[in-house]
Amino acid sequence: MKITLRRTEYLVMAAIIVLFVLGSAFSFFSIWLLQRFTQTTNYIGIIQSSTQMLVTRELMVKVAAAGTEDSIIQSAITRELMNTANDREIERIEGIIQTLVSDTNLDKLILRQNKVFFDNIRLIRDYWELLKRELARVKEETFLSAEAGSQNSQLSQMLFASSQNFYELLKAAGNSAELSITTIITRTQIIIVFATLLSMLIIILGLFYLHRLKGVAEAATEEIAVMKDSLGIGVFLMDTNFVIQPQYSKSLESILGEENLFNRKFTEILSSSVSAKEQETLMDYFSMIFNRSFDMKMLEEINPISELHYVHNSTMEEKTLHCAFALIDRGSGGLFLLGTVEDITGKVLLQKQLTEEADKREEEMRALFEIIQVEPRVFNDFLEDMEYEFSRINDMLKNKELTSQFAMVDIYQSIHAIKSNAIILGLENFSKKMQTLESEIKKIRDKEDIDFEDTLHITVEIERVMKEKDRFQDILEKIQSFKISDVKSQDEYVLIQSLIRASGKAARDLGKKVELIIDAVDPRAIKDGPRRIMKEVLMQLVRNSVYHGIETPEERTALGKDKTGKIHLLMGVEGDKIHITLTDDGRGLDFGSIRKKAQELNLLKDAVNSGDNKQLAQLIFSPGFSTAEDAGFHAGRGIGLSLVRNRLHDINGSIKLQTEQGKGMTFHIFFPLEQQDKAQVS
Repeated sequence: MKITLRRTEYLVMAAIIVLFVLGSAFSFFSIWLLQRFTQTTNYIGIIQSSTQMLVTRELMVKVAAAGTEDSIIQSAITRELMNTANDREIERIEGIIQTLVSDTNLDKLILRQNKVFFDNIRLIRDYWELLKRELARVKEETFLSAEAGSQNSQLSQMLFASSQNFYELLKAAGNSAELSITTIITRTQIIIVFATLLSMLIIILGLFYLHRLKGVAEAATEEIAVMKDSLGIGVFLMDTNFVIQPQYSKSLESILGEENLFNRKFTEILSSSVSAKEQETLMDYFSMIFNRSFDMKMLEEINPISELHYVHNSTMEEKTLHCAFALIDRGSGGLFLLGTVEDITGKVLLQKQLTEEADKREEEMRALFEIIQVEPRVFNDFLEDMEYEFSRINDMLKNKELTSQFAMVDIYQSIHAIKSNAIILGLENFSKKMQTLESEIKKIRDKEDIDFEDTLHITVEIERVMKEKDRFQDILEKIQSFKISDVKSQDEYVLIQSLIRASGKAARDLGKKVELIIDAVDPRAIKDGPRRIMKEVLMQLVRNSVYHGIETPEERTALGKDKTGKIHLLMGVEGDKIHITLTDDGRGLDFGSIRKKAQELNLLKDAVNSGDNKQLAQLIFSPGFSTAEDAGFHAGRGIGLSLVRNRLHDINGSIKLQTEQGKGMTFHIFFPLEQQDKAQVS
């Protein structure tokens, strides 16, 4: 239980101490007064004896003057001899009286008591003046004649009477001084006894309160220790050699998972948690604190283990700890670091979860915002295409007859198709994820041997993307479907809008100006044709035209072209085939660049192929072939046209191209109205 001193106890003890001080002061003052009164009594005794001597001498001289002539002569001689001694005695008496009066006036000014004593001292001074005049008159009178003898007798009587009065006054002053001395002695004895009792009482009370204060200190120490161990924070002292002192909390052992920490180096306990270089940095940090090299606030900010990933040396248990340090200067006792260690593993995990949840909500909001910008029918078409690609990927992963290399190429094309469609719709965050997945697949595809772990890794990543598709589906269901009543064919609308968005998105990202012109669209072609394949192929070709074909506005102006590039689309039905013509007025194929790139990739087997533009044109459909220097969202990986060829091959379609350098390029794409035998891409 906590012990506290009450206010009244403090007041009582303070009052006793004050009384003791006042009593002691009064005792010393009484002793001083006793000394002064004793000195006064001595002064009065000296004055009395001196005046008696003076008066006696004068009277003896007067008596001698009344005798014979020889006696008179003898008296005169004696008087001359005594004058010098009497003068010195008078000076001595006057000096003592002056001192006595001065001291008495000072005492009266201080004490203002014992009026009789002070009055007697004043009268002593007055009567001395009177007696001194009487002595002077006696000295001046001649005593050579008989008549003079009679007169000397009267003077002697007057001198005797005055001296008697002076003696009585001195006696009264002495008695009053002795009375004061007696009073002071009695009072001083009482004060000394009282002060002694007070001293004993103070000593007793002092011992009592010291005992109580000791109890308070012990209780406070015990309370601090209990609080220190119950807070769950490790507290310890560390000397300049980083050795832990015995004064540490029990919580420190629990947090660090170690026992008997006394005399162990703190840096060694952290050996599994920090590298050798980090240990050096930590010791340098501790040295800066000991040396007071920098401001403590600044040192707190650069604390290398403010948040420490702690690993136990034996069990390898992992925790996240918060560590802080402060300098303790014990003077001659030396310098120590006061360290605190707190286990914040739960807080960090909670914060991580909150951050992940916040990021997830932010990503959902961003995805929702991106989806809202897309017409629901167009977005739903994107989801259907994505579902098709995932089904295709799943079939390839299950098909054990396909080699891993071929499977990775097909998977790469599907992911590229999904990414391209996502970019067109403005799903930037999802596009970046697909870009990352595409890069990982490319690395695995280029390996000589693809093992099971590689395939498993890609499978897991694709599963994550499929969950993204499901999330998109949930978001789409929350958005009210947008209905358009003034279009004849919803599929036609979706296809055209998708192509317009694809060309516009690519043009904006590349800093180009492009206009997609729909010359004619036969509704039958969209209704009876392979809609999904048609859309995917046209999307890749439109984006390819924007990236590789259409020049920048500056380049087109220099070539005498309009700043805005034109892409024309014509779609119709010819017999049992759908014929689509896609034409751009861009730069056309650069056969020099194609030839150079083909030579780098060892795609040209002989000199004939090297000079055959038709054969060179076919190389742009090869997997991984691209003349672009950098790979980006829109092109540069050599997968787009390869995907077009493979998709057409799967449905017995075909593609032809016409190009003229500097004038543009035209793609003729043929889709079957019904599935037939596969045809070679011409």
